[in-house]
Amino acid sequence: MKYKKIMFLLFLFMGIILYAKELTLDEAIDIALQNNLTIKMSNYDVKNANLDFYKGLSGFLPTFDMRYSKMTQNLAKSMKMFAISMGPAATQFGLGEEINNFDMTLTVPIFTGGARALGTLISLNAKKLYKLQDQSQKNNIVFQTKMSFLQLIFLKKNIEIQNDAIRVAKEEYDIMVSKYDNGEIPSIVMNTQKINLQSEKNKLLEIQNQYDIALEKFKRFLKFTDNIDPTGTLSEDFPQLNEQKLIDRIATGKTIQILENQLKILKKSKWLNISSLLPSVIFSRGINYKTSDFSFDKDDWEFSARNMFIVDIPIFVNYNKLIDYKKSVNDMKKARLNLKNIKDQIITEVVGTLLDLKNNEATYQLLKENYMQAKDNYNATKQGFEKGEVGYTDLDKAKLLLNRTELGFYGTLLKKEINKAKIEYLTQ
Repeated sequence: MKYKKIMFLLFLFMGIILYAKELTLDEAIDIALQNNLTIKMSNYDVKNANLDFYKGLSGFLPTFDMRYSKMTQNLAKSMKMFAISMGPAATQFGLGEEINNFDMTLTVPIFTGGARALGTLISLNAKKLYKLQDQSQKNNIVFQTKMSFLQLIFLKKNIEIQNDAIRVAKEEYDIMVSKYDNGEIPSIVMNTQKINLQSEKNKLLEIQNQYDIALEKFKRFLKFTDNIDPTGTLSEDFPQLNEQKLIDRIATGKTIQILENQLKILKKSKWLNISSLLPSVIFSRGINYKTSDFSFDKDDWEFSARNMFIVDIPIFVNYNKLIDYKKSVNDMKKARLNLKNIKDQIITEVVGTLLDLKNNEATYQLLKENYMQAKDNYNATKQGFEKGEVGYTDLDKAKLLLNRTELGFYGTLLKKEINKAKIEYLTQ
């Protein structure tokens, strides 16, 4: 019954693969970038940063205000007679029962302590910062996609290797049955091989379960509902990377650029905090039209205009601004140290990963040679077992060695791909 269950699951898996959409790594990356919610939110941050930049530029534009007001009042009879005797001039003294005001004011900020310029430069740096963060988010999604995809490719290869192990165990079992029928071996040897065959099938179920779980997580990560079959191979090519060139790339990578832009913003914010302590110059021109009774005849309106230059020189202001300035200086020094610390960490991680990658290459050469030798050894041992020249124990050991060296061989290729992707991610 258990054997039938295993075969059912295997046929089910093969059916899923048969009707699943084949998916390459590049296609998976495209889907991940299109569907990831973090990236979609990051896009809105970039749009808002653009709006903040235009908002900063608007501070250089003059302002123009228009205002109309109407006031009605009850005057004493004597005041009414006096207002009538004055004629239109009474409006200037507010003696009309109805007073209409129409005001227009043009204000041009000439100098405001550098606040406008600093604010615009900060918004420009923020705009670049959000773009860098958006690209960094995309690089992170690409890296995560590669890690999950490579793991699935390895598990598929693991399933393939385990299927070979089952095939070999089944062949060995058939040989055992034949030898038992001929009276060459006792039943206990045949039963041992039967148990070994069942054990190999159980291992396949465990690996298949790992693959199914990893595949489901990957589909959820991609926001992809259709059945997929990740296709690809673990390349046996090892990249030849120069350590110094990698270190130089770190300085221009997205992580360092983000920290440098944050530092630039802090520098400008430092001066922005004390911009209100500097003198400011503003020009204002105001025009007023006033009449006692609303009319479309311009002769009924009293006209007045004023021009003002406002020079504001702060002599004693809130001390909080100086405190904010000192705090921003400390924040800037802290950001410099953080930049240096993060850069050192990335360099250490890249150099360590590069050494690990070189070790992967050396291990790969050794394991590939071991795998080829184990394969030849197993074929020779199997032939000897069929001829009765070697025992079952030797055959089982040869098979176990073959499986281990093949898994180790492909496991090293997986580690190589992971280290390669990690270096790309850290130096982008």
